[in-house]
Amino acid sequence: MNHAIFEKRKCAGGFTLLELCFGLLITAMVFGAVAGIATAFSKTWVATEGTQMLQAGSRQSIAQVERELRSAKFVGFASEGKSGDPARVVYWADDTPSGANMTGDGKMQVSEVRLIEHDASSDSLFLYKFVPNGSNAATGASELKKSDTDDATDAANFKRISGVTAQTLGRNVHEAKFKLKDAKKGGLPAVEYDLKYDVDGEEQHEHGTLTLRAPLPDPL
Repeated sequence: MNHAIFEKRKCAGGFTLLELCFGLLITAMVFGAVAGIATAFSKTWVATEGTQMLQAGSRQSIAQVERELRSAKFVGFASEGKSGDPARVVYWADDTPSGANMTGDGKMQVSEVRLIEHDASSDSLFLYKFVPNGSNAATGASELKKSDTDDATDAANFKRISGVTAQTLGRNVHEAKFKLKDAKKGGLPAVEYDLKYDVDGEEQHEHGTLTLRAPLPDPL
């Protein structure tokens, strides 16, 4: 047998070092392109998910704020959250019918008052209200005057009343402002709100004016 011919054929059936390196380079480029496309899709998905979470959360909290304030009977105090004081609004939510007074008694009571307040430390919006139980009925029936709900001190005092608890109205609320617009002649009182939401750098700004549908005369 001619060994020279055998060795030549053997070498012709494999790959040279240059060919192997070139093949590895092509493979690396393909995998790199695939990884880049996957990363791009992943970032797009995360961004879309964050935007959807932001929009869903803001819509839900705005709907609750609108429902609360549009049905309010009287707004005692609203603040824009300046000088370290949280943005908040204190209002008479409803004149609850009781006994023979099927349309309410025209008197503001602890159980009928609400407070919406922004907590900057947790980026949350809270609703404070009185929750009755078997032992605090007298507290809930206590009457409040207009002067008991017209400043920041009154808002803080309301939060300290036994039986007043907080529920979350909104999360990821980075900034909040409330402003009371007194009723002009022949008009109705209203509350302006300005809320900024933030989820992982995605921001959404909500602003509007909520007019009270059926306000009652100011409590004495």
